[in-house]
Amino acid sequence: MAEISIPISFIAEVFEVDYAKNTKLVNISTREFVESGDKQIIGRFIVSGTTPARVFIRAIGPSFPPDVENRLNDHVLELYLGADRLDINDNWPTNPRIAEIIETGIAPPNKNEAAIVTTLNSGPNTALVGGVNWTSGYAFLEIYYFPE
Repeated sequence: MAEISIPISFIAEVFEVDYAKNTKLVNISTREFVESGDKQIIGRFIVSGTTPARVFIRAIGPSFPPDVENRLNDHVLELYLGADRLDINDNWPTNPRIAEIIETGIAPPNKNEAAIVTTLNSGPNTALVGGVNWTSGYAFLEIYYFPE
């Protein structure tokens, strides 16, 4: 089961329905207006089962098409397991796992966008997208499952 929860605006839930077919959710994304405090994009997702899952998470904004007004021009992406922050990234080329991000084939197009690639054990996780220095604008939060 994966869930993306956006405060105030809407909640989108996706469930794997037929376990017998061994289907897997491979991507979920949302576009939302990012503001400060609790008005960041909050993406909650659950890794289930006994096998750890490799995930790729990115925040996109500056590379939106030019006709999208009010783009978030610089992101901070955080990953939490409960209250424990597992990772943080601002400007994906500064991520120590840059080679793995590039290997996904979908690295963010703009250096001010953020990305995290990691392997997670079972449990509820939260990805937060905020603006650097509490800036605001539209952003995408994308979560991908990448089998190892």
